[in-house]
Amino acid sequence: MRIAALGTGCSAAVVLAEILLRVLQLSPSQAVGTVTEAEFSRYPGLFTPGQELLSLEKPALPYQVRINSLGYRGEDFLAHKPSGEFRVLTVGDSFTYGDFVDNDETLPARLELGLRRLCGAVTVINGGVGGTTLLTHQAIVDRALHLDPDLVLLIFSENDIGDLADPMLLSLAENRRRKSRFPLRFVYPLLRHTAIWNFALNVRARLAAQARDRELDVGPGVFRERADLEPSAKRREQRKSSLRAEYARRLDELQSALAAAKVPFALAIYPSHHSVSDSHAREQLEWLSGIGKHLGIDSVSLLDVLEATGEPIDALYLLPWDGPPSPLGYSLSADELLRRLNWAGYSAGDCDQ
Repeated sequence: MRIAALGTGCSAAVVLAEILLRVLQLSPSQAVGTVTEAEFSRYPGLFTPGQELLSLEKPALPYQVRINSLGYRGEDFLAHKPSGEFRVLTVGDSFTYGDFVDNDETLPARLELGLRRLCGAVTVINGGVGGTTLLTHQAIVDRALHLDPDLVLLIFSENDIGDLADPMLLSLAENRRRKSRFPLRFVYPLLRHTAIWNFALNVRARLAAQARDRELDVGPGVFRERADLEPSAKRREQRKSSLRAEYARRLDELQSALAAAKVPFALAIYPSHHSVSDSHAREQLEWLSGIGKHLGIDSVSLLDVLEATGEPIDALYLLPWDGPPSPLGYSLSADELLRRLNWAGYSAGDCDQ
């Protein structure tokens, strides 16, 4: 009877917690799920195919998400590229995936719309996964090469350097293993649709990000600059330099691998709202632009176009609720990429410039 009473009490507490989390909108009851081990071996994308939902991660920023049959965000497309189609693979983090904007408002979607006016038949694959950096982006590119892209476009955001210290590639692999084991593989399909489960995942992610930021002394998306460096700060500066060197090395490796596969490569540098609003916070953007030029990568910095619009910063980014770009920011950025990248060259002359 004691065991039964304890079980009943625990069950009631769980149900009450679930109700409170939903009513108070402290956590969504559904979120986009990543692939299991079995799905990972069947699909090139990293999200479970066939999902369609209204994401409520932040109640003030609801947005529609559709995951297609290949595990990428967006509309369905054929794995085998039709003759005459121009295909672009975009890779990056949440700025590519499009946190808090609808499917047709993401940067890949806006780019596809513009390219169809230039090139006719076009598919732009949204290979973005929030929280990832170049180590994971390399793996995403490798898994998608059989889709025969005519161009790989890497979209850099300013926390990509710091994220190298805790690459999501490893945590995604561990996540697949855990939810594919007994008994989680049987209860996971139900758990992922509960507010308690998603609340626990969000708390764990935030704690991990805070621990990393303390270790590296980084701000929200950019490294802090210090005039007087104490010994501990010097170690953090050394760590920053080490991570930048690793990022540059991996960027060179990705370009070399794509050159060997005869796939063109381009780089879009998307600034944080800090860099757009503060001219003293742009050192990292300038560093990466220099690296891209040194490596001979077709590179476009989106800072100038965002700064020159004259729009307030909270019109270009989803402030004050969160820092990702707004639909307007993505639209302006897509137009800038359409103007500045050599689409006619990537498409063997099939695109008008």
